[in-house]
Amino acid sequence: MLMVRRSVLDRLHLAKALPSNSSVVSPQDERSREIEELRSRNRELFALLEISQTAAKTSEPEKIVSTALNRSMEILGFDVGYVRTLDKQRKKLIVSAARGLSSPEFLTTAFPLDSSESIVGKTVFKTQKPHISADVRKDPEFKARTLEREGLVSLAMVPIVSNENVHGFIALGSRRVHHFSGIELGLISDFCSQLGSGLANVQLLDGLQARASELEQRVQEQLAQVERLEGLKRFFSPQLAEMILVGGPDDPLKAHRREITAASVSLKGFTAFAAYSEPEEVMRVLGNTIARWAG
Repeated sequence: MLMVRRSVLDRLHLAKALPSNSSVVSPQDERSREIEELRSRNRELFALLEISQTAAKTSEPEKIVSTALNRSMEILGFDVGYVRTLDKQRKKLIVSAARGLSSPEFLTTAFPLDSSESIVGKTVFKTQKPHISADVRKDPEFKARTLEREGLVSLAMVPIVSNENVHGFIALGSRRVHHFSGIELGLISDFCSQLGSGLANVQLLDGLQARASELEQRVQEQLAQVERLEGLKRFFSPQLAEMILVGGPDDPLKAHRREITAASVSLKGFTAFAAYSEPEEVMRVLGNTIARWAG
């Protein structure tokens, strides 16, 4: 008696039930698809890791931004991309990195944050919300048409945020009409998050270095004051030396205007008395003498 496994019969019945133009995904095809998805995810994770490693190795934000832009375009397969970041001193959004764009007008233009002009990139920065356009040529928000003249058609602009601080935005697009999927937008958000963390670390490092430089300067100033104080103590009492070093109205070396009374008296034997007496005793005798004379 011929025995046929149940799984084989099931596949035969399924094949009969399907229309003639239907296709069945074999386990091998399913496995291949899973492997390809795994490889794709690994490439994405390695790209995120490279951005993180770049941020850890350098304090130059330009290198971090450039790495993030290159890897995001490579993974997602877009042919146009750029990053605008905030220039805090000028309070403007400037192009930090760009690929597939060559217009000097676009690359050198900065967006002032205090300007009332409606600009998509500035809106993305201020609202911290992405702007997705399948066709910038039909998007009324793009009024300047600079990107359109560059041949760009589809564009996704996503803010770069870390710890509620926005650093700028990344824009990725294509010269053909492209409808961005949720997976693509999620990946762009992941790249922006990693880039934001890297830029935040650079700012933190810059702040620590500035603080260290300030402390070093204060230490040098204090050491200079100590050296000056020691030099002054060679010629003045410690109290006078400190008053001179501190300065201000109590500095004995500064000119002072005072109302004084001068008296000229001749005291018999005063020279010999002053030579062998303590200064306090001399001043007491002079004070008593002047008081009696004035009275």
